Amino acid sequence: GAERYFVDPWIRWHDKKTVSLHRYLAWFVNALHFTTFKKKVVVTEGLHITLVIAKFFSLNKIRLVCLVDDESPYFIYAGFYKKLSRALNTWAYRQYDAHICIGQMETKIVSEIAPNIKQIYTGINGVEQTRLNKLLNVSTSPSSPVIIHISNGPSGWRGWYKGIDIILSAFQKLIEDFPDLQLKLIGDWRQEYIDQQLSLITERARKNIAFLGYVNELEVVLKNASIYVHPARGEAWGISIQEAMAAGLIPVVSDWTGAKECVAAVSEKLIVPIDSN
Repeated sequence: GAERYFVDPWIRWHDKKTVSLHRYLAWFVNALHFTTFKKKVVVTEGLHITLVIAKFFSLNKIRLVCLVDDESPYFIYAGFYKKLSRALNTWAYRQYDAHICIGQMETKIVSEIAPNIKQIYTGINGVEQTRLNKLLNVSTSPSSPVIIHISNGPSGWRGWYKGIDIILSAFQKLIEDFPDLQLKLIGDWRQEYIDQQLSLITERARKNIAFLGYVNELEVVLKNASIYVHPARGEAWGISIQEAMAAGLIPVVSDWTGAKECVAAVSEKLIVPIDSN
């Protein structure tokens, strides 16, 4: 019996670049919309300040459930946000009545930043069946010198979140001892960001690195590779890790990546610290 709504039905802001005053006004005005709901439970994907404000406007008649499947818990935990943003986000998490966390890592972090929440449920993510069947039929090349990473940008904090800088730094070290290695990064990244990141490593390493952009037929690229790397900083889950594993690639992930649960089922040694070494 659920119905879907945008979080900004009256004053649009969520997918727009706006000035702070516009954003704050939109939070409060849109909150009024949700106080008129006959439904008393609102589930949000990720944290939404607007719904927290609506809960107060409704005198706690609205119950809030958060589907936690993004980077924000780790960003709070690791101190990535500025002090005010961190405090606001932490406060907002604590106003929710329940959390549905994707993965044990998210559950652990949310339990620490919102210790008053008694209803925390843990789920997992997965690969859609048709896509999974295609990946399971891929014959990879165990001896291939190709290393793969999959993530989308376009730039900035997304690059930090996905660990692009760690991948490039690590590859720069590897290429000294293994000159035939190739690194292929799949996903949408702005060219300015790519150029900036590549300028930080040696020319020798740059020659063996390719940003492929969006790839429609993922299986075609994966079959020619042997290792998948994902040194994320707080990746909620990481379906691309499961996709690469389904295709037969060896996964190497950071210890702050949700899908490390899947990797641990293969070997704990494939889970490493967030460090290019």
